[in-house]
Amino acid sequence: MGPAQGGPIKVALPALTKSSSIQGRVKSWPGGNLPRVTVVPRARKPGPIQPIWETWQGVEVDSSGRFLLEGLPFQVVDVRVFHASGVADPRVRTVRPSPEFPTTVDFVIRPGKGRVHGKVVDGAGKPLGGIHLSLEAQNPAAVLARLYPGLEQTPGLVRLPVPAAIRRTMVTTKNGAFDFAVGDHPKGSGQLLLKAEGPGWAPLRQPVKAAQDGLSLRMRPESRNGAISLEARSGVQIPPSDWYLDGEVMASQAGLQEGTYAIVVFRGEELLLSREAFEIRGETRLKIDR
Repeated sequence: MGPAQGGPIKVALPALTKSSSIQGRVKSWPGGNLPRVTVVPRARKPGPIQPIWETWQGVEVDSSGRFLLEGLPFQVVDVRVFHASGVADPRVRTVRPSPEFPTTVDFVIRPGKGRVHGKVVDGAGKPLGGIHLSLEAQNPAAVLARLYPGLEQTPGLVRLPVPAAIRRTMVTTKNGAFDFAVGDHPKGSGQLLLKAEGPGWAPLRQPVKAAQDGLSLRMRPESRNGAISLEARSGVQIPPSDWYLDGEVMASQAGLQEGTYAIVVFRGEELLLSREAFEIRGETRLKIDR
């Protein structure tokens, strides 16, 4: 800065905002993984100070179910607890935590009425333990709009939380069983998608209703017989090409897992071909027209 014109320059600094804290306990849950706590603003307007709300999203409780969230902004917030096999009671606690002492909130997680449960088996019907499962909303935006109405008023200011109604995960037991709760999935927010994967097995995707009993997921062994190559129209020679899978350089175009892939082909910066669903079964050729 150059010499002051007309006397010293005054710079006003805003005072530090008071912080608050929330403590609580999840008194019981159906077992399995520990519950997780999420806090987001009820509603707020953009301002000069933007809290990092993801600090208080997906916080795991301790083994006794207790949690302590510190440094929260002094404003109205929604506190929710999530678990793969249960639904929190109450579903949400809306509080304005005090800067003087921790605000206390307690929850209980109950199994609930809505369930998606069943078994994962192989081709012979033998139960498969240790299979990783996820139950996901096909329309996560619709779920968020129902659960967090305050987010609509804060575009771009809050990293979107991942409530259990959007994604639940678990691992099958020794007898291949799984049991998801779906009682907190908002009505009218779309279907769910059940995904299963494990070492040596081909990934499985199956749409399910909001509640479904006695599901049997039959997995098939992973096949690495897939191979892919480029094929041009007659008289056109394809130059040496670089291949990538999930952003990583592919050592070989053979030994691929058979299944459905999303594929894009570029020549320099020119997009030659794009397919969202391309089946690779055995030796598969991808035809390029130009």
